[in-house]
Amino acid sequence: AGGIAFTALGAEGLGRVDVSTPTTPQFLDTLFAPESYADRLNTAWFLKCRGPTLYVSPGPAPTSLRVYDVTAPRQPVEISRQDNTGWGWGRKTYLSGTMAVIPSLKGVHLLDYAIPEKPVLRGEWTTRGAVLGAASHHEIACVTLGNAGLAVLDISHPSEPKEIGLLQYPQVPTSLALGPHHLLIGDWAHGVSTYALKRPEQPARTW
Repeated sequence: AGGIAFTALGAEGLGRVDVSTPTTPQFLDTLFAPESYADRLNTAWFLKCRGPTLYVSPGPAPTSLRVYDVTAPRQPVEISRQDNTGWGWGRKTYLSGTMAVIPSLKGVHLLDYAIPEKPVLRGEWTTRGAVLGAASHHEIACVTLGNAGLAVLDISHPSEPKEIGLLQYPQVPTSLALGPHHLLIGDWAHGVSTYALKRPEQPARTW
């Protein structure tokens, strides 16, 4: 945005880089950074920029998503913040289109950010345990359930998300990426595994 790139620095906050000269990018500063180890709110683990709007997920924190207007990238303005009190601290939020898939200790929450300043809770899918990660693409979402595996959800009707498949996975996935035809799963022990989603209810490993 305007020659400025935003970077998620994890436990070091949200950074800004001048990329007006792409061959020599220059780190400028941090928009925010934690004041202490206990300050989880001011961490940044996932970013998504759509037009003049920047979405920042702090990861395990009392807030699941912070939204900024970056029309003026050197002076971004925070326009909304999604508190997760009552849900339990979740992991990084995944955004597909205008729908945010927010994992938490009590399940998955689907929020519509068509108006970034006024997100609307469209639906929830609850479990008996924590959801540690999520990814979505159009009408399908995949969520990690720790040692219980990975659930595939139909979110075509956000008010009534439905589990349509369950993949038993040997490790606890640390990262997910979902496209129109494939699911990528990352974990510390096995690296990256690829699954075909020709039939979303039965993911088939391809690599």
